[in-house]
Amino acid sequence: MKLLITGAEGDIADALCRIARSSWPDSVVHGSDLSGDSWPRMNGFAAVHRLPHATAPDYLSALTTLHARERFTAIVPVTDAELSTLSSSESGDFPFVKLDSAWLGFSLDKLETPRWLARSGFPALRTTSLSEAAGADLPVIVKPRRGHGSRGLEIVRTPERLAAVQAERTDEAIAQQYVGDPEGEFTCCIFRHRRSGEIRTIALRRQLQGGITGRATVESIPSINALLEAMATAGDLDGSVNVQLRLLDSGPMVFEVNPRFSSTVMMRHLLGFRDFVWAVESRLEGRAPEAWSPLPGTRIFRLSRELVVPPAL
Repeated sequence: MKLLITGAEGDIADALCRIARSSWPDSVVHGSDLSGDSWPRMNGFAAVHRLPHATAPDYLSALTTLHARERFTAIVPVTDAELSTLSSSESGDFPFVKLDSAWLGFSLDKLETPRWLARSGFPALRTTSLSEAAGADLPVIVKPRRGHGSRGLEIVRTPERLAAVQAERTDEAIAQQYVGDPEGEFTCCIFRHRRSGEIRTIALRRQLQGGITGRATVESIPSINALLEAMATAGDLDGSVNVQLRLLDSGPMVFEVNPRFSSTVMMRHLLGFRDFVWAVESRLEGRAPEAWSPLPGTRIFRLSRELVVPPAL
């Protein structure tokens, strides 16, 4: 197997590379990134290729040329920008491991996500463009309409601050109803194999460190499990999707859906929820996922590590 994992200099691609090498020892894993810097080879990539930014007009042609030369068995787009470009382009002969255009369309857009939830019959947070937000909506969390991570997020609680943020922000931002508290926050994953209808879910109660999940505890909560399975069925999901929610007295409330492998993919893999492996094997072989059941109370921690790159590399 010969894989290409994009965004090679990021933490998600690093995790996917390590998962691939341990799951398929004979595999050859290539990476790509904007710089084409060779240092990710220290993390296990056999080669690192430079590709233009996904919004550049020559991105698809550069990817086509690279694939024609290397003939990858599977290509795993990692970044939101690439997924956005690919959602509106013909996949052609590319062996992409990604969600279909329908899921990419509503989940890459944080204003469209709650609209899809509401249309599908699920509870949805009140969400508007930032310019339309009013004092009656407070408190709200302001964040970019597109993109991921903790960049550009702010909790706004007063009309004065809301007016200031509306004047300061020049990006396309949204204002979303702010509910619950961080102790009730979960990062979840759904994997569904469309051909068989098999669904696997995992819910991790998380604590954030520097904007990403630093520690998490496996929990099995019927209302969360039921919501995740219903979302997978309603959207005819085929693959893996990350869902972030908060558990309220009224039940779980989704605040974000990420249509890609998330930064907790290695955490899940080590817990036996192997959604990256399942997605690749489903794409290449049509294989359904093996049985998996959570062990509630299991905890997992993310630790930092250092990498020294010699001058010659």
